[in-house]
Amino acid sequence: MDERAEARQTGDEAPPFGHSWALLYAIVIANLAFWIAVFAVFTRAFR
Repeated sequence: MDERAEARQTGDEAPPFGHSWALLYAIVIANLAFWIAVFAVFTRAFR
């Protein structure tokens, strides 16, 4: 059995990019927070 098949069976598959799932989730949450802040600024500016 190759490494990928073994990783799939144990659930330890690496994320598509990045070093860990925690880092990937942190990037997604930071991106979300950034866009919320940008749209909040636009909302206040053009209200």
